[in-house]
Amino acid sequence: SRLGRAVARAALRGMTATIAVSAPIARALEGAGRLRAPVPVVPAFLSSQVQVGQPPPGFDAARSRWPVLVAMAGHPSPVYGLELMLAALGDPEVKARGIGLALFGPETEGAAATAAAQAAGVSDRVAAFGELPHDQALALVKASNLFVRPTSADGDSISVREALALGVPVVASDAAARPPGTRLFRAGDSRALATALLAAVGATPPAVPAPDAGRALMALYESLTEEGRGAYVARG
Repeated sequence: SRLGRAVARAALRGMTATIAVSAPIARALEGAGRLRAPVPVVPAFLSSQVQVGQPPPGFDAARSRWPVLVAMAGHPSPVYGLELMLAALGDPEVKARGIGLALFGPETEGAAATAAAQAAGVSDRVAAFGELPHDQALALVKASNLFVRPTSADGDSISVREALALGVPVVASDAAARPPGTRLFRAGDSRALATALLAAVGATPPAVPAPDAGRALMALYESLTEEGRGAYVARG
């Protein structure tokens, strides 16, 4: 919107450097009238921080309960697509493949999430673990067959990159730019999600290099420090 572009221009006017986490965001910033172009793209991801711990209590029981286990990071916001995932879980073909859902995140053990699973008729195929420490969440994802990101809107999802870095196949909506190796489905379409899940089961995980923003950020900080030091000397 015009207002959004004006706010972006005002915010960026005082910035010495700007980094976008994805190409669409870079294009949006440049379209807002940013003077310093092009905007470099560096995914907001540190592969060195993907450090796996132990799965949460009760996970082994869920792992042995279904032939295929799909991990999902849930949230009370409808943007995260829990109802869409539950609808896909109820698809006859998905059910026939014995696919279960390992759900974690804020309030995923709460009444609303439980009621949604019951309404979809899939409460017997959902294991909810609530909000987990990061290392436990990574362990859960790594021990699952797939990771799903059924969001209706998104940025450069760190959880998607984490799953790919762990060698876990990822199914995600096309609501945002996704890293190479992600299997996409049409956002908001439960049948398309079910089809993508079935296609991903048994597929060979793609070998995807995990980016690490650390070096790019350190190089930027060093260049800015040098610029600042040079300006100080010139003024002195």
